[in-house]
Order: sequence, then structure tokens, then C-alpha cells
Amino acid sequence: MHLKILIVDDEEDILDIIEFTLNSFIPDKEIEILKASNANSAINLLTNDLSINYTICDHNMPGGKGSEVLSFILKSNHQTKFLLCSTYTPQDLPNEYPNCFSYIQKPDIALHVEKFVKSMSLPKTERLYCPISINILHLLGNAPAEIYIKLSDQKYLQCLSQDDIFSDNDFEKYKSKNVRYLYLSQTSAHDLIRSTEKSFLIISEKEKLSFDEKVLINHQIISELIKVVGFNTATETIVKKNIAHTLNCIGKNPELNKAWNLIHSMGDYPSKLYMIQSYLCAFVLEKLKWYSDATQFKLTLASFLQDISLNNLNLLKIYHYQEFLEKKDQFSSIDQKNFIDHPIKAKSFLEQFKEIPPDIDRIILDQHEMPDGNGFPRGLKATQISPISAVFILTGMVSKAILEIGSPQGLGFYLERFKTLGYNKGHYKEIFPVINLFSKS
Repeated sequence: MHLKILIVDDEEDILDIIEFTLNSFIPDKEIEILKASNANSAINLLTNDLSINYTICDHNMPGGKGSEVLSFILKSNHQTKFLLCSTYTPQDLPNEYPNCFSYIQKPDIALHVEKFVKSMSLPKTERLYCPISINILHLLGNAPAEIYIKLSDQKYLQCLSQDDIFSDNDFEKYKSKNVRYLYLSQTSAHDLIRSTEKSFLIISEKEKLSFDEKVLINHQIISELIKVVGFNTATETIVKKNIAHTLNCIGKNPELNKAWNLIHSMGDYPSKLYMIQSYLCAFVLEKLKWYSDATQFKLTLASFLQDISLNNLNLLKIYHYQEFLEKKDQFSSIDQKNFIDHPIKAKSFLEQFKEIPPDIDRIILDQHEMPDGNGFPRGLKATQISPISAVFILTGMVSKAILEIGSPQGLGFYLERFKTLGYNKGHYKEIFPVINLFSKS
């Protein structure tokens, strides 16, 4: 029996964990693994290959959701069996995932993949060595067992002993030689999955990283931002403390923590966006001499809670209501309604919590207002919006632009576009020149 399995996920780490687990239980001669990083690529592979037996697919990804892949499979009568691999289960999203063959729930990926393989009742066949990607070894940091390099089908040479450090230099060395996989014994592979499941949870549970680890993930773009805006050490320290305080507040409240984890299950984009916006808010407040610890904390908390009712990453990337109207046909009717309703839903949700400071609900409610009054939900014009809400709106759009181009420099094109929409008028008038300093960096 020859199996062909397609894995679809925008996180390379997750793709590698699933691939490793499958390879450790299914002999290499009996399995072929295909990978895709988004829904569109997966649909192209399925279109051109009718022999794919199983499709293991994430829910939220740039370039389309997993439900689009399942919809294609059902409409095209493809023989592949669909398994949802997400923090969600098909029961959580019954309208999006009817007729799922099964599911693999994050973060317990390796454990669920093993159960899936066992459910297929494949004949037991021993294999001497199992491939493990250099990416997984790099993430683990230390060799979990004796590691080998493949010289031929019959010859493997040991290159690492158990607990040897797999350094950045090791990773780059093998990568430069186009060596993507090293090998460990099948017994060691099974031991790694079963007895060190925690190692895989660390890799796959990025949404539960500590604040300090989040700062490291965003280090490069945040460092560049700090350099461009010229933060002093004291201000940078205050911003970091506000972010830490925000995450602590969210973590202490079970309902807020649950909502945050659902947002963060979409990947690193939300946390990067909210951190950048927090820094930008501090920069604007400082330049305009509006700064106070209370105001900065409100804007930081609003940054991290603004999207708590959304579950589509592409909706998070929408700059303003006009862009949404131009792109709304790309989204399902449910997603469209969720986007329109989410400021009011977020406000209503936050009103339940006494520990949330006043005015944050209003800041979040105003996030999609536009200077000409054509925003939502209240249709406030530039002269009607509060100055603090104006800071929040404009820094939110600039943060998305920074992530889109991958740098805080070169924002001139985006700022000109915002200017044509009136984001330099009314209560935005004092804020826009401060933001415009970026275009001159």
C-alpha cells in the first residue's frame, strides 16, 4: 500500500513536526509527503494530483482558510480524506467543516498524528532510520539521540551524539550544502514523540510563548523601529513594561485569555502587529507631549484586544473600511458580518470586566472610523473622533504597512495614500506630521 499525504500549514515548524511523525511510523517506501503553505497552493496540488489519499490542513492561513480546501475537495469529488489540524475542532466550526474525515488538535500534534496513523491499521514494517528535518533539530537545540547523515540507501554516518548542541552554525552549514534532513533510529524517533512530547509542544505552541520570548521573535523589526524613531532607553523600557502588564492582565482572566489564544492561533502576525502599534503609540504621544503612563497603557491594552472577535487573518490585515468594501467579495458572508460586527462585539465583551480601564472600549469601538464619516460603526468624521482614538486608528494602519513591507522605512507611499483619505485633517491633523517623520527616514 502506497500512501500520499498532503500537509497544509503556513508554519514551517508545524509542517516539519507532522512530516516527522508520519515518517517515524510509516515506512518511507509506503509514503509520499507533499507540503503546501496556503490554501491556494494546496488546491493547485489537489487539482493536479488525484491520487492524494489524505489532506491534513490548518484552519487560518494567509492565502485562504482550510475550509476553502475542504470546499474544493467536496465540490470536485476528490478522493482525498480531509483532516483539520487546528486549535479548533470541526465541531467548533460546523458550517465551515462538514464531512471532515477526522481532526488533529493543536498543540498536541505529534500525539494526534500517531493516533491517526494507528487508525489506518497499516502492516507493521520496521525501518532502520527516520528522517528528521534540520529545522526541528535547530528548534530543539540539542540532539535528542544519536543523529546520522545519509551517505547512501545502505550507509549512514553518525554526525551528532545525544545531547550535542545543534547550533546556528550547524543549521547554516547543512542548509548551505542543501542537506534538509538528518536521520535517527526509528526507536529514537518514537521515543522522541512519546517521551519528549513537551519538546513538540514548545515548537508548536507559539501562542503560549512568554513575553520575553515574544520580544525575541519580533526583535529585528522592533529594533529597526526603535532605531528609526529614536526612542530613548527610558521610553523603550516603559513600553516593554506596558506590554508585559497587558499580557499579564490578559493571562489572569480566563475569558480574555481564551479569546487571546484564539486570535494568536492564527500565527505570529497578530502579536507582531500589536507590539509595533504599542511602540508607535508611545512615539506619537511622546512627540506631541501627550504622554502619560495611563494613556499609554490604555492604548497598549486596546492594541492587544482590538480583534478578539475575529477569526480570519486576512480580515486583521484590512487597513480601513474602504479597503474592506473593495475586497469584501473575497470573504464569506459570515466573515463579512464578523468584520462589521467586531468593534461592537469587542466593546460589549470588554464591558464585562471591571479590571479593564475606562475608555478602552471606546477606543476599540472607533478603530474603523474614517475621516470622511464613511467608516463604521458610528460614522464619525475627523472632527468628531477623539484625539486618542485618532492616534490608535492611524498607528494601527501604519503598523500594518510596516508588516506588509517588512520594515519601518519606506512608508512614504502608504502615508500619501492615507493623506488622500483625509487622515491629516481634523483630530488627525497634529498626529499625521509625527507619523510622516517615517517617510523621511
